[in-house]
Amino acid sequence: MDPILLIALAFAAGLSAWASGHALLERPTSRSALLWITYIWLVPFIGALAYSILGVDRISRRALLKGRTRDELRRLYPDIPALTSRELAVALDPDDPHFALYRTGGNLSLRPLLRGNRIELLRNGDETFPAMLQAIESAELSVNLMTYILDEDEVGHAFIEALAKSAARGVPTRLLYDAAGCVSTSAAFFRSAIERGVKVAPFFPLNPLAKRAQINLRNHRKSLIVDGRVGFFGSINLSERHLIENRPPTGRSIDLHARAEGPIVQQLQSVFVEDWFFAAGEELLSVRHFPQQQDVGSGFARVITSGPDEEFEHIHMMMVAAIGLADQTVQLVTPYFVPTEPLKFAIISACLRGVTVELLVPRENDHPFIRRASLAHMKPLVEAGMVVWERKPPFVHAKAVLIDNSWALLGSANLDPRSFQLSYELMVETSDPDAVTDLRRWLQTAREESQQLAPDWFEERTLRSRLLDKACALVSPLL
Repeated sequence: MDPILLIALAFAAGLSAWASGHALLERPTSRSALLWITYIWLVPFIGALAYSILGVDRISRRALLKGRTRDELRRLYPDIPALTSRELAVALDPDDPHFALYRTGGNLSLRPLLRGNRIELLRNGDETFPAMLQAIESAELSVNLMTYILDEDEVGHAFIEALAKSAARGVPTRLLYDAAGCVSTSAAFFRSAIERGVKVAPFFPLNPLAKRAQINLRNHRKSLIVDGRVGFFGSINLSERHLIENRPPTGRSIDLHARAEGPIVQQLQSVFVEDWFFAAGEELLSVRHFPQQQDVGSGFARVITSGPDEEFEHIHMMMVAAIGLADQTVQLVTPYFVPTEPLKFAIISACLRGVTVELLVPRENDHPFIRRASLAHMKPLVEAGMVVWERKPPFVHAKAVLIDNSWALLGSANLDPRSFQLSYELMVETSDPDAVTDLRRWLQTAREESQQLAPDWFEERTLRSRLLDKACALVSPLL
């Protein structure tokens, strides 16, 4: 046999053995590991190469912080209230109906539950963008903006202009964007902001030669913090597709964001500080970014984050726990519903307890593969009692969980493995009365514009459709 061929075969076998061993040790589920190992050996070399790009989904937190843990940062900067002070932390009351939820969130996030917050729900880009732009225009100390998508359209130009004007006033202004989310945005667009004084950094560059280049792991978080006192978070990207009023529904997205004031802004800021340090290597731990906070409202709130650098899937576990602790109602909204087994068990268990579980998803998904996988997962859940609502266009892009109409989880995470395991996500748990009431009303309005998928609807689908649904669900662990 040709020696070159022997060397090639040996190399392919060695690469496949390495990839298989890594999948066996590191994949989060046995099913996922088995699928990857099968693919690796069925398609030699290409399978291992695909796994090295798409299957390796954990990174070291020590690499992210260059060896400094969060506790070490706290010791280095003891004067930063957001990192050390618990003056505004809530003393948990065992008689509080949300006690178990609050304790779970604290143990997962290692952040205190903070009182004295005011959280205002914002609908679509029509309400969100003017509020964010106004906050940037009034900035005096700092502007820190983090987004997954910044399109080169009327909305993107408006934000770049606002950031540039902020920098021109002498306000330190920073923009952190995800390289994959902004893959269609030109380098010249970001360069125009840099030339006007805005500090700009990509999270996980796509260029394989760049430092910390990544394709599979993404920063899906979305936040804006101005002067360390006003914060925005949610699931709205900076794109005109989120503008709804007086526009045709095709290609548009209905969505939710929130404006926050109070101590919760410090937790939002601390997330940006860590992500900026990772992407740009610049430390922002100063009183300029973390001013002392006071009570401004009555809402309890806490930031919960997750990412591939963390040992546990914090947001995933919080959602499973919240559904398990519900007494009366569970309301879920997500554009991409590919539930994990624990999430499915939690939903079925809630239905068996007599809890009303409702799921809102878009009727027309921008990823047909995902919708088919969703339908396969929905069928047994609907049979157990879950109610599914498919909303007509525009596309539903909001992500939220509402428990017993009194506790909410709102932010960037979808109900799918990518958000739980591969992406950096940011959610806020809150029992702010106004925010919870607004979310309940928004969900009610959305359901009125939706069609319910009854159990018979699933049975009436053709054999071909059901087979395609199951096939898509089968490979969902590879996502």
